[in-house]
Amino acid sequence: MNRRNFFTQLFTMALVLCAVSLPAWAQAKTADRAAGILRIHEVKKQDAAASLVGKKRLVPVSVKMELAELIDNAKLQSVRVELITLNTDGTKTRISGVFEEIGELVSMKLPMPDGVFAKSFTLSAVADVLRNGKKEILRANKSGSF
Repeated sequence: MNRRNFFTQLFTMALVLCAVSLPAWAQAKTADRAAGILRIHEVKKQDAAASLVGKKRLVPVSVKMELAELIDNAKLQSVRVELITLNTDGTKTRISGVFEEIGELVSMKLPMPDGVFAKSFTLSAVADVLRNGKKEILRANKSGSF
């Protein structure tokens, strides 16, 4: 009888210890995680919708990205986006912008000389996120061809 009582008490103490330490462990685990994930889904240029300004064309480029899996009431402050294109004449074009919202699409205007087209790109995005009063930085990159 004594032995059974001892194992019951031991089991009860282990159960209480788990119940007390589990919330602290879960909280520490979220503190180590990033505030969220910045994803770039798609980069599209629309040569047909380009507007002519002098001898250059302004080609609309739309970027579809999202800020996902936000934790601890994290809020987006801004996203810095830089687009570098390799063009058909061998040159590179670089544009950048800062956005306070990313919504469904972010639009940028790519200046291109007449008769020159972007053939590939590298897009870098850096998001400043505020989580529990502290600033965190999330990054994403995407490369591809148009």
